[in-house]
Amino acid sequence: MKDLAAQQQKKQKELDKWKRQLAKKPYPGYSVMLIIMISMVTLLDEYASNSSGAIQSSIINDLFVNQMGMDYTTGLSMMSLVSFFNNDCFPAGNIL
Repeated sequence: MKDLAAQQQKKQKELDKWKRQLAKKPYPGYSVMLIIMISMVTLLDEYASNSSGAIQSSIINDLFVNQMGMDYTTGLSMMSLVSFFNNDCFPAGNIL
């Protein structure tokens, strides 16, 4: 009998918890937070998509021009060659 009363009390407690959960009002700033999060993801995506040119020129200058003494055009050709092998050998995980 004691076990049955404890189970009923536990069920009643859980039912009260769910009723309180249903009575709770939704967060009023949800739509604003959603718009901010979507905007941040969009901005980050745009930045990541457009930054490859600046990064590539820095890599060419640092690796080929400064380290190997090539001019920029030759360094660009070497970078294209390295990128070709990178895309050919590792098509799923580009490292450059």
